[in-house]
Amino acid sequence: MQEPGDILKADHREIKKLLSAFDGMAAFILQKDSLPDEDLEKAFAVAVEFADKCHHGKEEKALFPHISKASPDVGAEMARRLTSDHAAFRKLVGTILELVPNATVKKESRAVLAKQLGTYTRLLTEHMKVEEKKLIPEVKRCIKPEQRGEISELFRVIEEETMGHGAHERYVTIIDQLAALYGKKA
Repeated sequence: MQEPGDILKADHREIKKLLSAFDGMAAFILQKDSLPDEDLEKAFAVAVEFADKCHHGKEEKALFPHISKASPDVGAEMARRLTSDHAAFRKLVGTILELVPNATVKKESRAVLAKQLGTYTRLLTEHMKVEEKKLIPEVKRCIKPEQRGEISELFRVIEEETMGHGAHERYVTIIDQLAALYGKKA
């Protein structure tokens, strides 16, 4: 059985590559004073479909109800906080997407867009740290192995229903392409 925490960490590895690409796009916007329109569009499609609807959907629909029940104090509070973060990310993504049309023609809008991309990457990185350092250990501590197996199966179903068959691999390919173009070089 694959542990729910391992599944979330695997998603995080892909999301971190996407965030590295966002950071690179922000630098590109500021240095080149232009906008990589198509790449931004692809990156945000992945952010919405993979990072939010799929990854955050797994947490909200499958993990958070279990952790809230198994750990009514610590787990439930983490679930509330992380769900609130998800809502804030959705709003921030909406704000960023609204900036894109103006950023194609206005230098000031490009600077704001680059700053908002940086904010998104910083906040989502911190969010994933909380999940890895606090949430995942709490899941292992308070949820029985057989229930964790059920959660992992729910993750699989949610991913299949949310993104469709083979979509995970397609999104990973897009992430890899964007990370190769814009991501930090090791």
